[in-house]
Amino acid sequence: MFLAVVLVVGAGIAYVTWWSRQPRRMTGNFNIAVAEFVQTGEADPVASIVSQRIFSFLDGQYSQISFENVQVVHNKIGVIVGAEEASTLAEKIDAHVVVYGDVTVIDDQVLVTPQFYVVESHQSDVGELSGEQELAACISLPKEDLVNPSPEALKKMEESSKILTEFTKALVYSAAGRSGDLELARESIEAAIAEGESYGDFAGKEVLYLIASDIARRQKHLNEAQAYLGQAKALNENYGRGYVAEANIYYDQGNLYKAIKVYGKAKELKDQPFGAYIVEKASWGIGNSYMSQFGHVIRNEPVDWTGAIELANCALDNYQVVIDSYLQRSSPEASLREAAAWAYYYSGVIYQETEQGEIARQVLEQASRLTDNPDLAKKARDRLDELRK
Repeated sequence: MFLAVVLVVGAGIAYVTWWSRQPRRMTGNFNIAVAEFVQTGEADPVASIVSQRIFSFLDGQYSQISFENVQVVHNKIGVIVGAEEASTLAEKIDAHVVVYGDVTVIDDQVLVTPQFYVVESHQSDVGELSGEQELAACISLPKEDLVNPSPEALKKMEESSKILTEFTKALVYSAAGRSGDLELARESIEAAIAEGESYGDFAGKEVLYLIASDIARRQKHLNEAQAYLGQAKALNENYGRGYVAEANIYYDQGNLYKAIKVYGKAKELKDQPFGAYIVEKASWGIGNSYMSQFGHVIRNEPVDWTGAIELANCALDNYQVVIDSYLQRSSPEASLREAAAWAYYYSGVIYQETEQGEIARQVLEQASRLTDNPDLAKKARDRLDELRK
């Protein structure tokens, strides 16, 4: 009996100790987690200092923002060594961005290579910023300035981190999404691009142009958005996100044939970043393109049902790619779950319009169960009410 009590008490103490070391769920409108960076090279333990400095720079930037609650945390985050760990952490604490990376010490210089994991709620227009993002413009610092910084050294460190801070600010403003916020996002990403020019080419530089394109597109500056994508793809011809973004623009312009072709190109690309979901997003875009054509055909009189059914099947095949990807994962991310919910919904609309009521009911119920989006949930319920009449 005494041994059992000791074991229970010991287990309780162990649990409380473990729980006290876990990061808390974040509650801001936009949440940024700064992990401990991974040290390589010399054994001097400067990685933790680097992580703390980056946290301080970011926290200082967002303490000045009054219209948006941006939380930046570093305490208890721990070491993140890759995109999958970053994704798991983001889901656990409700972070929108996780900052991690490497710190290399060579002689008296410290080189910092940041990486990001961006969590983006799935958008009906196929957002393309989510997943692992490399931004390897190395921040180079004298070790002495890092360990025992003077005010001048701290200022220099902050300036050398400008790409990192302006990049995250662009994400924050872009997520807020209001007209004035998008203009602030534009200013931040342009500042990051200008700073990046002084570094020359570096791995991940294309993401700066991708974000600039996304902002321009949302501001309806489509020619400018295309120009930014041209710069992104010139840096990385295997850039799946760039092809998805380009196809989005063609979709916006109503050039569905071109959109389908470019989405198809994105689906063919290999070795895409973890969490980018290029195949799923491209399939979703193709499905939407065929869905749009299907809707146009069935609104004409007389209806060309042969053509309509062919378009409907093409849309359903591509929506099924998204659904299958969701079903095949043991712990799918929220963004993929939401994408699957939309795929179920639009599949249900097709089945309803082609008078396959029972199948329509089943997939619309799936959409209603999966989604956290109240607008989609209402759309699904309204369709189900129509089927019950």
